[in-house]
Parts: sequence; structure tokens; C-alpha cells
Amino acid sequence: MNQQDDIQQLVNRFFEGDTTLAEEHRLYEYFRTHEVSEEWKPLRQMFLDMEVVSIPKTKATVKPLRHWHQSLMAAAAIFIGVIAVSIWFVHRQNTCVAYIYGQKVTDRAVVMHEVRNTMGIVTEGNPGVDHELKGLFE
Repeated sequence: MNQQDDIQQLVNRFFEGDTTLAEEHRLYEYFRTHEVSEEWKPLRQMFLDMEVVSIPKTKATVKPLRHWHQSLMAAAAIFIGVIAVSIWFVHRQNTCVAYIYGQKVTDRAVVMHEVRNTMGIVTEGNPGVDHELKGLFE
């Protein structure tokens, strides 16, 4: 049996799905290194393309120490950001601001004094909720 008949049998087995990886690599090598007849030119191109696809790509290796260092730096940056936002938010929440007679007042004691005075004026002379409810339902 000559080489061309052997390759023909391998091609037939390839299309049936019965070839091993070694036999497929033999087909790739044959079609890469030999001139073929016109009827085999489409097969040649197919096997050349499949050889390119079958070449395993090497993965870039990342040193574990470098990767660990980058993760630590990202975690530290996120932690610092969360702390900064928390401090800003808490500081913002504890600020007491009111506009009294058109002026901005931030002294908590003065603001609370004005709130109590205003509430006294509003409730002064009002009989209360109980009295109003009794008036509605009588």
C-alpha cells in the first residue's frame, strides 16, 4: 500500500470519527508538507485550518505573589473608601442647621429652643386632639 492510499484511508476514517490524535496530526503534517492533486486541494486547506485550530495556546502565567499583592491593594483601597464615606456621612448627619428669621443657625441649643417655642405657640389655645375627636363623633 502506498502513502497516498494510506492517507486516503486516514481521511475516510477521519470523516467517520475513528482517527486518533496521532493519526490526525499525521494528516495535518501530510497536507502541510506535500503537494496534492486538485481533488484534494479543498481537503488540504481544511486540514491546514484544523491544524491551526488544534494548536494549544499557552496561557500567560501570573505569579501568585503579584496577583495576591494586587488583590490586597484593591481591598485596602476599597476599605479606605468605605471608611471615608462613612465618616463623611456620619459627620453630615450630626449637623444641626435651621434658618431662623432668615439667618442660618447651626448651634443645636438655639435651634432646639426655637423649635420648642414654635411648638408652644402652635399648641397654645388648642383644646387637643381628644376634644376635636369628641366633637366629630357627638
